[in-house]
Amino acid sequence: IELEGLEYYTYRIYFQGNKKVKTTLVNHTNLKDGYGSQGAGVAYVKVKLDLKGKIESQKQVKFIKNDYGIYAGGDPNNPTNAYIEKGKGYDYHLPAIDATDQVAKNHDKEYDAVDAIGENDFWGNPITIEADQRAVDSWNKIEGNGSFFRMKATILFESVIAAKKLYAVQTYLENHGYGRFKNSKVEDALVNKLGGKQKVYEMWRSENMTQGSDGVWLKKK
Repeated sequence: IELEGLEYYTYRIYFQGNKKVKTTLVNHTNLKDGYGSQGAGVAYVKVKLDLKGKIESQKQVKFIKNDYGIYAGGDPNNPTNAYIEKGKGYDYHLPAIDATDQVAKNHDKEYDAVDAIGENDFWGNPITIEADQRAVDSWNKIEGNGSFFRMKATILFESVIAAKKLYAVQTYLENHGYGRFKNSKVEDALVNKLGGKQKVYEMWRSENMTQGSDGVWLKKK
């Protein structure tokens, strides 16, 4: 599904004294370039009101730039927002700019489902493999906007998935009494005997994860 609009938005957070009274969202996607004067990103502006409700001062307190869209690339913790959701968690209120960005949004939510956060879990935690693979599969079905980003992202994701699967396989062997192998040929022979890397990974997954009715993988309690 191609969603209308490009980048981006400005949050304006209004305070009277120390009390937040409202938050508004300014949509810049109808502009010629698809975003405001600062470029592709999401801005956060703090507005102080006097007791009569008139603007006393305003100041930009944050600008989050991204590689593509709202959710795709850039800051691994993007888009956090301290001014809504009671100051916690991630801000999924903004619509994705197109199908490429929507896949990234879904990917972020699937990381939430396994309590994964940021770069460390992306690079090294096998609990995130299924979310990464679903993103790759979904990006490969899209044509049009974001093709260069999708190409870079899928190459990166596929490399990281392979490394995390190897770690999951080695973890499974160690947890089941096979130990760590200094000789990779001996390890490969054992893995092949057990059905191959994908099969051993699936055995690791069955011990550590469960699939919800919506197809999203979750950590076992």
